[in-house]
Amino acid sequence: MVSFEPAVDDVVPTGGDNQVPDDQVSDVQTVPTPDDGKLQLRILDDAWPPSDRIIAYQFHQKDHHGGPDFIDRRGKELKRRGSGSRKGFRVIALEVDNSTTEKQLVQLKTPLRNDLEMRFSVDPGLSLRRYLAIEDPGDQPVLVEMLDEDGELLDSVERVLLPGRSAESAKEAKAIALEREREEWVREKFRLRPISVEVRDEVGKPVAGATLLLLSNESLAVVEGTTGTDGRWSAVVVPGSWTVIAQGEVVDDIDPDDNTLVLTLPRILLLQETLSGESSSILLEPRKQTVISVEDRQGKGLSIEKLWITPEPVAAAFTTERVAMEVGARGRLESSRSAPTGQFRLLMSGPPVDICVLCRTTEGEAVLTRAKTGGDREVVPILIDQNRMSRLQYSAESAFGGAADATIEVVAVDGFRERFTLETRQARRAWVMPGTYRLETRCTLPGGKTARLLPYRALLSAGQKFDLEPRSPWTPRLHYERKGKTIQMRLSISDAGGRVLDRVPGNDGSLAAVDRSGKVLIHRTLGAMRWQEPETLQRVDLDKLSIQIDAPFGNSAIRGIAIAETPITVNDAGSSATGPSIFRARMKSMMPEVARSLRGCKDHLGCADGVLRLLMDFDIFLPPGVGGLGGGGVIVLDAAVLHDYTGQGDRLPGAYTHELGHNIGFGHDPYMLLADCGVDEGIYGELGYRLLNASAFQKTIRWLLDRNSDQRSEWQPNPSVFAALRFIHGLGVHHKMFTERKASEQTLRLHGLSSIERIAALYSLALGENIAWIFRANGWPVFDDRVDLGGSSVQFTRKHPIQLNYNRLEGTVINGWWVLGPVESSVTRRKNQRKSPAESNPHWRPLVWPTPFTDLTAGQDPVTRNRQWLLFRRIVVNNDFEARLTVATDVKMQISLNGSPVGFIDASPQMSQPMHDELMLNQKKPFPIQLFRGENIIEVAVTQMVGTRGLRLELMTAEGDPVPVGILDEGPHGEDLTQEVVRYDVHQPLINGDFEAKKLLDGWIPGEVDPGGSVVFDGETEGLVDGTRALRAKIIQPGAGGTIQRIVVTPGKKYRVTALVKASQFEGEALIGFFTGRLGSWSSRSAPLRRDTEWTRIKFDWMPGTSRTTYIACFVKGQSGTVWFDNISLEEI
Repeated sequence: MVSFEPAVDDVVPTGGDNQVPDDQVSDVQTVPTPDDGKLQLRILDDAWPPSDRIIAYQFHQKDHHGGPDFIDRRGKELKRRGSGSRKGFRVIALEVDNSTTEKQLVQLKTPLRNDLEMRFSVDPGLSLRRYLAIEDPGDQPVLVEMLDEDGELLDSVERVLLPGRSAESAKEAKAIALEREREEWVREKFRLRPISVEVRDEVGKPVAGATLLLLSNESLAVVEGTTGTDGRWSAVVVPGSWTVIAQGEVVDDIDPDDNTLVLTLPRILLLQETLSGESSSILLEPRKQTVISVEDRQGKGLSIEKLWITPEPVAAAFTTERVAMEVGARGRLESSRSAPTGQFRLLMSGPPVDICVLCRTTEGEAVLTRAKTGGDREVVPILIDQNRMSRLQYSAESAFGGAADATIEVVAVDGFRERFTLETRQARRAWVMPGTYRLETRCTLPGGKTARLLPYRALLSAGQKFDLEPRSPWTPRLHYERKGKTIQMRLSISDAGGRVLDRVPGNDGSLAAVDRSGKVLIHRTLGAMRWQEPETLQRVDLDKLSIQIDAPFGNSAIRGIAIAETPITVNDAGSSATGPSIFRARMKSMMPEVARSLRGCKDHLGCADGVLRLLMDFDIFLPPGVGGLGGGGVIVLDAAVLHDYTGQGDRLPGAYTHELGHNIGFGHDPYMLLADCGVDEGIYGELGYRLLNASAFQKTIRWLLDRNSDQRSEWQPNPSVFAALRFIHGLGVHHKMFTERKASEQTLRLHGLSSIERIAALYSLALGENIAWIFRANGWPVFDDRVDLGGSSVQFTRKHPIQLNYNRLEGTVINGWWVLGPVESSVTRRKNQRKSPAESNPHWRPLVWPTPFTDLTAGQDPVTRNRQWLLFRRIVVNNDFEARLTVATDVKMQISLNGSPVGFIDASPQMSQPMHDELMLNQKKPFPIQLFRGENIIEVAVTQMVGTRGLRLELMTAEGDPVPVGILDEGPHGEDLTQEVVRYDVHQPLINGDFEAKKLLDGWIPGEVDPGGSVVFDGETEGLVDGTRALRAKIIQPGAGGTIQRIVVTPGKKYRVTALVKASQFEGEALIGFFTGRLGSWSSRSAPLRRDTEWTRIKFDWMPGTSRTTYIACFVKGQSGTVWFDNISLEEI
């Protein structure tokens, strides 16, 4: 195995014992056809990977904005002054192509690296490279000779190298060469073997377009393919035996010149064979053929519309909705080829298969039936005996409210998730085999309105008629839960069959709760089926109220007295759930899947030992923008996520996995992506996991085999890397990493590795080899030298760096820049559908800010769409040394030093839910950099998202001291040094406090309003003290909410807040306050306004402490009335 070197040596190794076990690797690659060719030597002038080599910070789960969207500096490539007198180093590759039919042993020699012995063998039809870090030879020719095993010259190349990427650091070039050499060595050690698959029909003709699925019998490997016009498909795979499944439709040849039309049965094939480990090819052809005949009791064939044939090796996985929808026809045969006679010919080989057929009776009624066959009989008759089937029926006469027609989706739960749609305009009935079905009904009502009944499950027996139409009587239930001083309420209305109405059609209707004296305590329109009542009801016993509902439904109305209920609790499979009683069965069905997901996390991640059970709390609703909450053995989700979950096999709520991740110890960081691995394998099993993640694994191996390091790609970390690690390194790989994490992560943090680098280093330590290439293959900017640093720091370093709290350290601040912008990149222009860039400042300008914070909103209108900037600065140092460039930022930015990208930080825009804001401006991130004696050039490419402000950049030594630097006035090449420097006099913490920007709330964002829609914030243009607009907050119904802004301040300073407020017919309280986390968790606030008043000035002082950023809010809470805000100012005093 490749060990972790304590340091990068001058000698670049050309091999080692980095051998990947045969049973842990697989992929597909086009097989080259060797001929009686020759060995050929090539020099690749520039083998430096073109993708940016950066350290990436701040990849987390709330804030995905896609890949970087930066603009480039306009001008020629930068050369720092003084670099011409230093040596340059570059990376080249020597490639040997073997187009012969024999394995060839060669040795390479070059005066460039006399210290290296390069002897290796090249398999037939393949090529092999060796990567070298060399001093740039300039105009001197390079000589490379290729010798055979006896030392006889086979080929040679001597020429001047073309221009290529170079670096002033020999260490950097050696690290690149070592990384590329490792990739090549791993690639070489993937001992793949060529195979070919041929598919033929029963008469020996090739079958084109057959879908192939290959399942390794000795590892998790999955390979997919499609036969060509000759019925063949070739690939290279790892040794071992494979189960090969071919499926598809056989197309009959038609001679256009033949006047005789011969009608034949449609042919479908599903072939399965085993490719042994010793064989290189396999022929799949039918060993059996049988006619599947679907007919009624009179022997008349029924027209077939669709069929599903599920092979035995994958059948278990297709019992789940996710596999059926995401894998679908890649894993089983799904054919919409019609068979009007009710017959088709099935060509088979291998084990029995499950057949499901959707056909039509002569009356046009859908029939879903199934059978199982091994192909042993000449004819397999499927008799449609309606007396033994279940009948789904929609009766317009019995439908409540005149719901004459409907669309019903029918899914076979007991089968393999086959589905069809019943349109009652075409047929009122459908026939299905007895079993459990998932049904979802959407009704059309008089007047054009629609009504949806939530999906539900029905167990159907033979001969049973099941009514699909909504029927009376209706049962209303008012679910309520007290949350502090307020009450959450949800109205559920179910029909006679227990089906739950999604919402009142047309968002109409009313609810009134009356006490015994006749006083109306609650009155609601039923546009929404859930709402929040104010604290005035906190002492009211809702069970003693008469709760009357009136909800129009088509040409009738749903009326009745609702039963008031508090949440119920169900227990099963070691976990429990609380929520509205209407979802009792759904919650109980989910508990076994919760248990399986917990076991999956424990077995496959090894980090969930402390989470043996969960409490699932399904709140009537969560605050706007909050998908869920998790931690301490509890997951809180919105009860609405249960609408589409009907039972085991359905998809779990989307937020479940994320909140489970919090329970097993993950934060909003890349570790969170691992939660998918444990949940998916726990719920879908190994087979389902293989099928769901096959493409991610194949992409990873293809990246290696195709040498995709040669191609430029944008970095975008994604969860596929963890699936690839599971496939390549087998069961327990994540468990090993988490074991290593307990011992080593703090050491890695002390040595300055970012979160994604630490994860890659932990896997590498656990496996005993540097596996950074797997991360790069999946879009993660992780490089071998950084992982080597982590590995050697754990294994060899005895004295570690002291832990620095960069937030408490002050470095050399750079707050003056040459600035280009704002402009729009081509990507943003496309998003904004503009034909040309909107360049308010297309030229470079020297700017200086009054504080250490570079505020990109200074002198600009508030950000309403993404902006791009470039910042440029020349500095001078008197020695070569390693330093730290520390950054606190909320913008997306990439930093380059002397023309080389060194770091990337994701954006942290304002969010409507500040409780999920990590306040990145409070967190300095250090990037290790190498400064050279003399001039150094810092460039910062910025994408400013809506709601972001800027950055703070400092230079520190490795010990955390300020770096002595000189600041050079020169800007980018060609810019006029005599340009006037723009100096901003004062930093403005608050934007658009007078609401006079182009749009009223530019710079502000909607905050939490609870319940949604209860408070409406908009503009006021009349009755103002000055200006043209003010902010108006109108209470529509009892509730609370705010308009918020994230502000940037100077730590330790004192600020004074002033504002004008006004209230009319107001019952409640209004204020201006500062907070982080949940709106309402005030760190400081004005005295609440609780009465009607004309414009009144409020004033209070506030100190941010050590924070650079926090939130300010215009907040209103009450029963009724209107409040106005204007002329809000925040000034340092």
